[in-house]
Amino acid sequence: MLPAPSKFETVAVETLKVDNFFRMLAERGPVSGFPRKVPFYTKRSMLLADLFLYRIPLARAVWLVRVQQARTSRGDNTPAAWSATLAGM
Repeated sequence: MLPAPSKFETVAVETLKVDNFFRMLAERGPVSGFPRKVPFYTKRSMLLADLFLYRIPLARAVWLVRVQQARTSRGDNTPAAWSATLAGM
């Protein structure tokens, strides 16, 4: 089971070792060793592209999207907006 998204802090993509984070996220092992900081994407399409690139399992991808949603206060941060971004890729 994945931890609640609200317990994680998001940081700018440039300041985090994104490659290591996504490799850990892609592994099927326990998430107990996960870093408490996750990358924050300003563009949904970039996040979705990285989830695809690193072949992140669906449950973990949904968890990361929920973390992004929890940390974003934009009005267009709805499931419909995420779906539109995915459909446009």
